[in-house]
Amino acid sequence: MKNFTFLLLLLTFLGCSRKNTKLSEIQTFQVKDTLVAVEDTRQDKPYTVVEQMPSFPGGETELYQFINQNFKYPIIPKDQELATKTIVRFTITKTGEIKDVQPTMDKYKNLVLTDSLIAIIKRMPRWNPGKHNGQAVDVYYTIPLHISPTRK
Repeated sequence: MKNFTFLLLLLTFLGCSRKNTKLSEIQTFQVKDTLVAVEDTRQDKPYTVVEQMPSFPGGETELYQFINQNFKYPIIPKDQELATKTIVRFTITKTGEIKDVQPTMDKYKNLVLTDSLIAIIKRMPRWNPGKHNGQAVDVYYTIPLHISPTRK
């Protein structure tokens, strides 16, 4: 009963604070025996998880084939750290375009491997956009890359 009262008060507060809020914009989550209602107010920030994630034209197999076909095995200068892994995150917009391509951590910045992967991602065709509540939305997408580079 206590949980129900808390939820009812929270929903009432949300209803009073935003008159244009639709019921579909309010989601409930179970947090340690307490139901919490959260209004979905993100409109300009990309989502991390959506009902239908963005997809590369032709699917995941085609995505990895595209990367393999376009990846030029980098020659790592002797003065640079030998990187075998990089992770790059980018936004797939509601129109399927790619933007804001960047490494996920500072340790991946300015690596030849990271620069190679970023160049490939920027050349990708439009994706099928992600959808949330039936609407196309901007979504973050992350691609890890592991290789065995050579030095010259």
